[in-house]
Amino acid sequence: MIGIAVSIFALLLSTAALLLGIGLQGTLLGLRAGVENYSMTITGIVMSSYFIGFALGSYYCPRIIRNFGHIRAYAAMAAMASAAAISYAINTDPWLWILLRVLTGFCIVGLYVVIESWLNALASNTMRGRYFGIYMIITLLAMAGGQHLLRLGDVASFELFAITTILIVLSLIPVVLTRIPQPELSSSKHLKLKHLFAISPLGVVGSLSAGLVTGSFWGLGALYAAQIGLDETGVAWLMSAIILGGATIQWPLGLLSD
Repeated sequence: MIGIAVSIFALLLSTAALLLGIGLQGTLLGLRAGVENYSMTITGIVMSSYFIGFALGSYYCPRIIRNFGHIRAYAAMAAMASAAAISYAINTDPWLWILLRVLTGFCIVGLYVVIESWLNALASNTMRGRYFGIYMIITLLAMAGGQHLLRLGDVASFELFAITTILIVLSLIPVVLTRIPQPELSSSKHLKLKHLFAISPLGVVGSLSAGLVTGSFWGLGALYAAQIGLDETGVAWLMSAIILGGATIQWPLGLLSD
């Protein structure tokens, strides 16, 4: 496990910085929506807009990566994501937030594609599950840690949005300076949802169900926790406990997968 982590340390470090920022941002926006007196409906629309961008990015970002390369694509999308992260604090109009959430989702899935396709190219078939197990452990631990960054400032202030922006920008450094060889750029066919369902109906239905559950949790969990009387520390622990539970199973799943 340690040997694998060392071999892909730059990619894991970048992932950790990115997910610290994104973990903080998701919870912060839910709480700030409450401070701004958004209705539950508007809050739900704002938070779910992220996944619209995520879906669009899943379709278009692979093309961007093929055209410009992994490092350049990562730098461009991290720059856009950091610009969006600070823009939430500049203007709290919900319609602007919806647009920013779409942009954020688009960029974040692009960053995921860069890292995960890179890992996929580095891993052999006999080690792929363990590579991605370590990657998921780092991802989930960083997201859990991001929840506790709420303690560093007031939800109604500018500081927490600035911290999110800083972390996303810092995630650029390991990728830009890495010596890990980039994957070869190659064309690939677009996989249609109908074809994917034919290959693995259980995978599609399971992913859809999991997305419905986790999407609502990420969008409204923090706001719900605040409304039942938890302070920022309590919100952070509630949100991070779910994530840490997921992290504990990643390495055994990776071994079983291999």
